[in-house]
Amino acid sequence: MTYDNWKTSPPEEEEKECPVCGSTEWDVFFKNRITGKIVGCDDCIKEVDAYDLHLEDQARKEAAEDMKLDESRGK
Repeated sequence: MTYDNWKTSPPEEEEKECPVCGSTEWDVFFKNRITGKIVGCDDCIKEVDAYDLHLEDQARKEAAEDMKLDESRGK
C-alpha cells in the first residue's frame, strides 16, 4: 500500500492503519500540503510550539559548544 492510495478516497475497510506508524487508533491523518502525501496520524505526530522548539534547539547548540570547549581544555 502506498500513500498515493489515500489521496482521493478514504481508506478501505482493510486499510484502517496509519501508513506511517501502523496505528489503528487514529482519529485524523495529516497530509503534506505540497505533495499531498500522508505524513502521519494524530498518534504519531506531535504538535509543538515554535518558540519552545527554538529554545530547545538553542539549548542543544549551547550544550554542544560547551562540550567542545571542555574537550579542547582536556576535561
